[in-house]
Amino acid sequence: MAARGLTDLILSGVPQAYPKLRFVLAEGGIGWIPAVMRLNDHWWEDHRHWMKPELKEAPSAYFQRQFWATFEDDRAGILTRGLMNIDHLMWRADYPHPEGVFPFSREQITKDFADVPEAETLKMVGDNAASLYGIA
Repeated sequence: MAARGLTDLILSGVPQAYPKLRFVLAEGGIGWIPAVMRLNDHWWEDHRHWMKPELKEAPSAYFQRQFWATFEDDRAGILTRGLMNIDHLMWRADYPHPEGVFPFSREQITKDFADVPEAETLKMVGDNAASLYGIA
């Protein structure tokens, strides 16, 4: 489960120990991330003084700084984008897999990104990935 893996990775201290390391959560969607990060932050706030390894920042701080996530057909995730780092969210088409939205990618983007400012849509649909992978 992606939530458990994300939690274990952050709480292990790896992102803290390697602050320049980047992580990509692929093919898991994003709608679940804000709830999991809030739960992790709550746990950290209550127990940080005795947990090992000791995290200097809340788990969500590491997520915001070092994690990118991909999504497709995830309206809930798009609607909660303000709770994540919008510069680290990347739409995907999952071509050629049958569970993907291809060949209806444009229609899916139009539907899922309804009422999202164009600048934010452009970031999530292409600019963020281009920046992460150094092709911008």
